Amino acid sequence: GLEVLTERALMVFPTRGSNDGPVPHFLAPNPQLFTDWCNYLQQPKEIQERILNLYTDMECPHANALRDYLHNYRENQYDEEEKMEQYDEETKEQILEDPIESDAVRYIFDHIEEFVQFVMVIRFNSVELQPPAEDGTGPGTNFGHGLFEVACKMNHSCRPNCVWFTTPDGKCKEIRAISTIEEGEELTVDYVGNVLDATPQRREDLLNTKGFVCECDRCAANHDDTRRFKCITHADSKCTGFHF
Repeated sequence: GLEVLTERALMVFPTRGSNDGPVPHFLAPNPQLFTDWCNYLQQPKEIQERILNLYTDMECPHANALRDYLHNYRENQYDEEEKMEQYDEETKEQILEDPIESDAVRYIFDHIEEFVQFVMVIRFNSVELQPPAEDGTGPGTNFGHGLFEVACKMNHSCRPNCVWFTTPDGKCKEIRAISTIEEGEELTVDYVGNVLDATPQRREDLLNTKGFVCECDRCAANHDDTRRFKCITHADSKCTGFHF
């Protein structure tokens, strides 16, 4: 399709490597997030502010849950530190498996609101940076994920009029039209890549990953246009396609 725009990433977050250092215990379920946070802290203040401006709903259920978790963790951690004097050094290490000692970790607990907002930005606005392979056989190099001030604000539709691609260098998103777009029509993309799934499945995926119930024209219609059955061309066929 025709190119609509090409946008350079506001920030690229490389995939976490084996040499990125330890992860605090309270972020162990998502070590990539701590790597992203450390990279964010190294950015100029102006870039940090532009990143945080990508998400502002700080009373959403996800933000509230993370905020409560961090406050509770901090209180419990500090309670343990106050009791440390009664233990020897070996016991202290066993009790405090995750001491608040690094600058990046300490900054989280001194600036909980900033950290919560950053996590919401990453959760809802970051996009994968993986261009197609040069020979067209599948995905190419994985450059991690990135944030874009325009592309990341495009709304979702299960009948999108645009698609986006990562450029070969992993630094830009290219938006291309896949249908006729009228003047004044909103540009939309598919967030999760499941437009061929049934409406309930699409809605469930979007709710779980993006936190909203889709009300696009397809999802809000009175019929489901994705009724289908598996390929039955041959009884022994290994085809994974579907008939509509």
